[in-house]
Amino acid sequence: MRWSTGCVGGNEYDRLPRGGRPIPGLEATWTVGWPVDRVRTAGSGPLALAVVGDCGAGDQQLEQALETVGAKDWRALTRWPGSYLALARCGEALAVIGDLAGQHPVYWRTEVAGTRWSTSASALAALGGAQVDPTALAAHLALAQPDVLGQRSLFRTVNRVPTGHLLLITAEKSAAVRYEPTDRCPTGEPARCRPDGAGRAE
Repeated sequence: MRWSTGCVGGNEYDRLPRGGRPIPGLEATWTVGWPVDRVRTAGSGPLALAVVGDCGAGDQQLEQALETVGAKDWRALTRWPGSYLALARCGEALAVIGDLAGQHPVYWRTEVAGTRWSTSASALAALGGAQVDPTALAAHLALAQPDVLGQRSLFRTVNRVPTGHLLLITAEKSAAVRYEPTDRCPTGEPARCRPDGAGRAE
């Protein structure tokens, strides 16, 4: 099984994933089971970017994308070919972005000390002893569509990032933020065309 995980706040090294490999340039983030060539990074510290999986961006493109990370234009990081998880840090903000196809889902749970996230809901549930949510499980079995659950996962206290959203972790809060606009301007263009920037995840 291949998965990724990380945490923000508290003592991030108190419970390390078994067999986890740290992601260079992004503290307190790890991958499990992913080959080294499928985990690529650019930058480090307060301005860093990592892609995990099959990402069509070249190394030079990743380096150039650090300017995009600095502008917090998270949506632009989802436009490369492939299916991948993107992790972007700009100062105290960390954006965890799964793919629209759902091959890299993102889950998170909040604790007193901070926020833990993972592409494996069961791994997060095991950390805190979260029990299965019978209502969510019944809906999943009946409809077989994850988005009907909204931000609920199959485990209590473990949240799910819906399709078209990203997990944005800041010093103030952690929340699922939409980056893929659903409404359109009168001209028919996506919402991001609006001068006020509506539809853009900050």
